[in-house]
Amino acid sequence: MIDYPRMVPAPQENPSLSIHDHVSPLLSVGAQAAPRILRKISLKTTTDRGKRSNKTKAPPATLSVNFCDIRGLHSNLNAVHYHLETARPALLFLTETQVSSPADVSYLSYPGYKLEHSFVPRAGFCVYVREDICSRRLGRLEGSDLSILWLHVDSDDHPHVCGYLYRSHSSNAETDRLFEHFQMATDSLLQQIPSAEIVILGDFKAHHAAWLGSRLTDHAGEICS
Repeated sequence: MIDYPRMVPAPQENPSLSIHDHVSPLLSVGAQAAPRILRKISLKTTTDRGKRSNKTKAPPATLSVNFCDIRGLHSNLNAVHYHLETARPALLFLTETQVSSPADVSYLSYPGYKLEHSFVPRAGFCVYVREDICSRRLGRLEGSDLSILWLHVDSDDHPHVCGYLYRSHSSNAETDRLFEHFQMATDSLLQQIPSAEIVILGDFKAHHAAWLGSRLTDHAGEICS
């Protein structure tokens, strides 16, 4: 089961903080508007030596996945760390991190979590993965010039894959290329891992009158529907 908790309020150092406001719903493959609840899973964990183990000290009842459009990781870093400390999500996806690819990103890390990222100055994204979650990034599916991240999460019954997509305000042609690549990667995953449970989330910047309540339906909204 995937849990959708609300963000925990953080100290009000920055009035524009958005991380504690809400967690966006996750959309699964084939879904349109409503989040899909996955069945309960028993996650594999890693030992101190990095080896996989099927035994856990306190197995989580749910896989808690959080998502937020952070709009600047630097300015909201204290709030992000506060949320990791108090809510302890398994995965925390952040979009619009706006970090200029520093050589050393250790200052962005938080104890008990590993950081996967693709930082660029005006956009970018990352995911904090709790260290007891056995996961690996599927870089071969991402594309060097596309804002896409694939994360494989192991479980005892079947694997789970989270696909993250960030769409900027780009042309229809670039939007088509982004979604076509993402669809091909999804099809490839299902061929290679038929039992995989795939969850897709991200910042689509899509508008659709029927299922998003938008005034108009744009090109991205038509593709997503």
